[in-house]
Parts: sequence; C-alpha cells; structure tokens
Amino acid sequence: MSSIRFELSAPILAGVVNGQLDPESVPESGAMASILEVLPAWNGETLTLSLRDDKGTVLDEQEWPIGPHGLPISLPIPKAVLMANTDKDVVLDYRITDIGTSHPLEFKLGQGFSGAVEFDLAEHNYMVAYTHSEARPPEQLPAFTRMQRALPGATGYSSSDEKVARVDNLGVVTALGNGQASITASGAPSGPASYTLTVKGIREFHVLSNAADWSGAEALCNQVGLTLPTTGDFSRLKQFYPLPIGFYLNLPDYPVWGAFLGAGTAYTFDLNSGDTESSDTTSLLQVVGVLRG
Repeated sequence: MSSIRFELSAPILAGVVNGQLDPESVPESGAMASILEVLPAWNGETLTLSLRDDKGTVLDEQEWPIGPHGLPISLPIPKAVLMANTDKDVVLDYRITDIGTSHPLEFKLGQGFSGAVEFDLAEHNYMVAYTHSEARPPEQLPAFTRMQRALPGATGYSSSDEKVARVDNLGVVTALGNGQASITASGAPSGPASYTLTVKGIREFHVLSNAADWSGAEALCNQVGLTLPTTGDFSRLKQFYPLPIGFYLNLPDYPVWGAFLGAGTAYTFDLNSGDTESSDTTSLLQVVGVLRG
C-alpha cells in the first residue's frame, strides 16, 4: 500500500472512454498519458509512469526528469504494448521520488476490431428451420440476431460465409445460423482487418424426409443426432415463423411427426395450419428433427 505524502491525481490517458481503451484506435505514436499537475518545487525529482495488469505485472514503465517550470508532463504508452495485452484489466499510475504515488487510472484494454467474437443466442430460445441442410431463417429476423463491430474509417464489410452471418456497410452483423465466419472490413486508412465470428446457441429445426412411420422417424433422427420435436419446440418455431410455415419452406402439405404420446400414438404438427394433433404411429408423415443449440 503506497503512502501518498502529497495528494497526486490519477494520470489521464487519451482514448479511454467509459473505462475502456480500444488498442486499435491508438495512433502509431502511442496513447498519450498526461500528468497535469506538476509543481516547480519538484524540480530535480524523477517521475516514473507505470502500466500494470490486474496481477501487478509491469507492462510498461518510463522515467522522466522533472524540471523547474511546473509544466504538465505527457508520455506515450507504446501501441505495441497495448495491442499485446488486449482484453486485460490494467492500471496506470505514476510515482515521484520522495513525493509519493498517484491515484490509479483503472481501465480495460478492449479486444479491438480483430478480437474474436462469440455471438451466443441461447438465452433467446431462437429456432431456425433447415431444409437440405441449409438454414432458412425467418423473413423478419429478430433484433437480437444483430450486433455491430465497426472499424474506424472502413467503407465496406464482407462475410466469408453468408450462411452463418451477413454484414452491412456499417459493420452490423446478422446471425443466420450456427457456425463460424470471418468478417472483414476494407477501405480504412489503417488497411483491411478481420475478426472471427462464432455464432452459437441457435436451435435447429431440420427437415429430414417426406415420409416415414414414427419408428422410422425416430431412427432417422437418432442417426443424425437429432430428436423429434416436442409441443414446446413447435410452439417456439411458430414464435419466429408466421403461418403457413410449410409453404414458406416449400414442403408438402401434410403434418410432421412429433414426440411419442403413448398407446401407439404420437404427436403430429401441421406446419401450415399450426394445429397439434395425434396419429397412429404406423402413419406415413414428414420427418423433422431438432438440435437444441
């Protein structure tokens, strides 16, 4: 615990906003740290500026002799140091020989544009239909499927896999299916930059076959690691897809199998009318399976 014999204010660091600093936004010359209150009486003393992580490890340290003029002192924190410590909580302070140690400036070094992003939609219980193993998202996508990461000065963005996510010219990403894509920004003065986006947590509703009895439907689902839908799954699908869902997905106009009900019957779901009924398990109906994100 430092003894402050003189109340030394915390340093100011350019670019820190709401307790965060994006290293990629820092000029190549570094992030300028400023000590505004320097007294003429400190002439001949040495100011030591230190940047440490939350474990106390020194990331950067600089010394500066204090002159007689009482002028503010500004020292740059190298950009390379900041880039090498992204996603860390850090502390910046300074000490003056025989005077004391300043109050700390605590902030987080953000990941910057190139930091990997995991976009997890599990909390929303969102469900997307798949036909022929390709996602068929709803026409009206929920707001929670979107996020934004922009690179200053960029004029365009692209996605390496638009089955997973698409991106507009403002860097707004829309998640379309589970998977991984690279989002690239272009046109910025700093040059092109990319980040890896992983979309997860979307429940998948897969169309597997046009006709099978219930036992065949269950076996087909087991083969591909899916389960037959429950009434809850069907209700969730209807939250995101307006009826008639079957017509939207270009499916035949007859029901799909659901979970086993008992006494030789199982649930059936009509994707166009929205009705939930039951049928003898020997009937031939469409097969769908659910992957619960």
